[in-house]
Amino acid sequence: MLAWTIAVLAVAGLTVPAVIATESAARVADPGVERYAPTQPGSTSVFTTRTNGKDTGLEYEQVAGRAQVVSLTPNTVAIADHFDDFVGSGSPLDVRTYEALDGDRLLSFGSRSGTNEFQQSTPPEVLLQPPLSKGASWTWHGKRQGRTGRTVTTIEEVADRTVLGRGFDDCLRIRVTSHEADANNVASTDVTESWTCPDAGLVQTVEDFTQGTTTIHYEANIVAVHRPGLNLRGPGAPPVPATGGEAHLGQTDGIDAGKTWFVPGAKLSTSHLAWSISRTLDALYQPIANGNDVITAEDDGTIAEIDVRTGQVVWQVGLTGPIVASPTAAGGLLLVGDSSKTLWALDPATGRTVWAIRLPDVVAATPAVLDGIAVVATDDRAVRGIELSTGRQVWSGSTSALVVSPPVVAGDLVVVGDQDGNLRALRPRDGSTAWSSSSFPLLTSGTSLLGGLSAGGGLVLAATDGAAVFAFDASNGRLEWRSLAPGTIDRPVAIAGDRVVVAADNSVVALDLRTGARVWRRDTDTSFAPPIVLGDTAAVLQTNNLLLTFALADGTESKMRIGAPSRQTDQDTQLPMTWAAGSLIVPTHNVGPWPFSIYQAFPAPVGSAAAQPARGVRLAGDFYGPGGPPSGPSSLGEGRMLEAPMAVFSENSASGKIVESHPGGPDTSPTRVLFHTTSIPGYAVAAGDRVITQVGSEVLGVPLRGGKPWVAQGGRIAVAPAVVPAAAGHPPVAVIADVQEGLTGVDASTGAHLWGPIAKPAAGGFGSPIVLPDGTVAWGGGGVTVLDPASGRILRQNTKVSPVTTLATDAGGLYAVAFAGSDFALARFDATTLQPVWANKFSPATIGGALPIGPGAGDGIVAAVDSKAALHAFDGATGKELWSLQLRMIPNSAPVVWQGRVYVEEPGFGEDIDQHEHRITVLDAHTGAFEASWAIPGANYSLGAFSQSRDRVLVSLPTGVGAIAPEQR
Repeated sequence: MLAWTIAVLAVAGLTVPAVIATESAARVADPGVERYAPTQPGSTSVFTTRTNGKDTGLEYEQVAGRAQVVSLTPNTVAIADHFDDFVGSGSPLDVRTYEALDGDRLLSFGSRSGTNEFQQSTPPEVLLQPPLSKGASWTWHGKRQGRTGRTVTTIEEVADRTVLGRGFDDCLRIRVTSHEADANNVASTDVTESWTCPDAGLVQTVEDFTQGTTTIHYEANIVAVHRPGLNLRGPGAPPVPATGGEAHLGQTDGIDAGKTWFVPGAKLSTSHLAWSISRTLDALYQPIANGNDVITAEDDGTIAEIDVRTGQVVWQVGLTGPIVASPTAAGGLLLVGDSSKTLWALDPATGRTVWAIRLPDVVAATPAVLDGIAVVATDDRAVRGIELSTGRQVWSGSTSALVVSPPVVAGDLVVVGDQDGNLRALRPRDGSTAWSSSSFPLLTSGTSLLGGLSAGGGLVLAATDGAAVFAFDASNGRLEWRSLAPGTIDRPVAIAGDRVVVAADNSVVALDLRTGARVWRRDTDTSFAPPIVLGDTAAVLQTNNLLLTFALADGTESKMRIGAPSRQTDQDTQLPMTWAAGSLIVPTHNVGPWPFSIYQAFPAPVGSAAAQPARGVRLAGDFYGPGGPPSGPSSLGEGRMLEAPMAVFSENSASGKIVESHPGGPDTSPTRVLFHTTSIPGYAVAAGDRVITQVGSEVLGVPLRGGKPWVAQGGRIAVAPAVVPAAAGHPPVAVIADVQEGLTGVDASTGAHLWGPIAKPAAGGFGSPIVLPDGTVAWGGGGVTVLDPASGRILRQNTKVSPVTTLATDAGGLYAVAFAGSDFALARFDATTLQPVWANKFSPATIGGALPIGPGAGDGIVAAVDSKAALHAFDGATGKELWSLQLRMIPNSAPVVWQGRVYVEEPGFGEDIDQHEHRITVLDAHTGAFEASWAIPGANYSLGAFSQSRDRVLVSLPTGVGAIAPEQR
């Protein structure tokens, strides 16, 4: 036996205990490959890092959720790594990698770093495979990150190790040697030695990268690991969030720990929206609050936190769906139960796991938190006390029947009620029983089930699935009163001061809290959601999209309809409402052509926040379902018909078609094919009785009423991505940009050559021609040129500037990103003189590292995205920056500025069809205030497909196009 030891490792002034290994020569490890690569979604490891001998902070690694990458291999997960200081660069870095357990092999499909494009490994790299024995070796040869490379992987050692105070058998020391050549044929070598242990996964890495005279020595040592059944921490681990203090309003379902459904002092206004958030999948539960953020839970297990001041997605992680109970933020942690029978404690600031415990059964209801203990009921009829700071179980008990209603906090007790109505008040520190009551089942002869619990004012109120409400003394369980509602309740009641508000299936009733006597009653239609009281207003949500409000004092009633996103949508309003970030949030579920959940928020601020203005919108409009996403920019023609280019894939080839679609649904939109193309068309521009498109290097005019398309005179043109003709004038002229030759004008109806080509003033720069408000056409190719589209006559030209993007126009100005010496600048040019007005140094975002993304302009604002994925808004007249917003992804289309709002699209991870990063964010153009967001299924692969056409913003969807416009209500 050989002993291998590392004595100590100094990290940031701390001494990390040794990691000790004992080798077993030529031994075959017993565990399978899957135990060396724990891929349970949510699992988190933390490492200290050193680069070239210097402390470079922490590396966090989390299994961010299930993935479905281009290979369509099952059991694929996305792994998110965050480096505080990447290899000593002084900057953080986020890396997303895709791995899969494919049979008995662990594969890697590639990764993306920061905002860079996905770099696929072709073929997939084998990270680990049997036999798991000393000396086993395998070789990979292929392309990675666009480079050709060869990797040799060898298991150097099989040994037992002590990691963070726990022993692990059969750990593997793996050596990986990679040789690559970059695009300039510069060779590099990377040698990595790592230790990985069953259940713990990777625990140590030592890496040496050499290219030319550059050498980087990198070390990473695990200091914390959290996955179901394994929670280890050592010196150097990040501190656990403070698990104490009182919970804030809105951090759990029912508004507070007592589930009172009451926000004291709130002032509700339904005259306008505060904001709206649309998410990709069905909502399972109402959102909860975390400061100015809201946290949502979706059917596939995705938990997301969204800042409603900016619309920014702060973090999102995919657990094993579905989530089985509403999350709750309490004691400095976010508690979530998923279908793997795991209770997760996440850091609300980052979404990373603080601890995770595997329970004998799934969580039955939202935990109640009191005195540093989470009281958790599970489907095996057990109740457990879990210590918040560690995840350690401190006690357990049982219930007579299944618990389906969340336990409530009543004073210094937690009251648990089972489905049959048996109540038990527990002391949270030891689980002992303070009192119990079976009055509910006795008085109902066991024919009613518990509908929900609420606690407040010294009472615990139990609603039934019949018409009865029971009030118990919270200190001793004595039955104080019983009241009958006019209809079925089957949901919790709201406790607001000296009032109890009961929502039955046919009425709303207010009771006196002390006596149960009826104060007022109002007839309503069916409602499944509990009532919520905001200050002096009670709100009740009907299932037919009606929000009813009642004055708490006398029941004075008003009604407001909850808007749907499209005319075809079948919308449900059945989930509970909630209060978060100063707003009443109404969740809606839509099963129409846009199948998603929308959270519509109405201002309901408390205290000084009441003076803050809030004006939001909901995105709504028409859906066009031609059967797939467009292959490039689409446009709206006469009668709001969609003209769209489509790709058609067969087993061995790709072709396309131009289609015209009416509004409808994914399977109901009337759609006709105008023309079949030999390759994938680049765009579809509506121009009178034709649709202008490009196939290969030919520009065609496809007739709307049938017939043969025309081909622009001269045939082939030099193309560039996202360069689209302009249709200008009446009758329309198609102004076509050739990035080498210049501009040509053709009759859009006949294809007859009218003028051109007008040569580019200079070689550099390209972009699409645009139509100005006076009907003339401006182009930034090789300079700034304005011409008459009918004759091609140049009206004015500035050859001393060189835009590199499509121009944007607004209020007598032209805007573009242009060369300014050796740098780029965002500049305004006077539309009449074409002379520069102002220029700001600006590094633009690019697509694929090459194609700069242009600005959007309107309403006195110009907006552009920089190379670090930050959206900036400037005063169009002066160039003064007004606000900025950090995006998570670089767009592949310019922002749209329209009617006082900025719309920006983040296209999503193109390599992963099972992700939630494709979204639109809508912001007030002048202030940057968040107004709405929409997370969209799939990803948008088409450059420039997000654009304004007529009075709509066009959005690429998996089965078609959404033509959206903002609606305030």
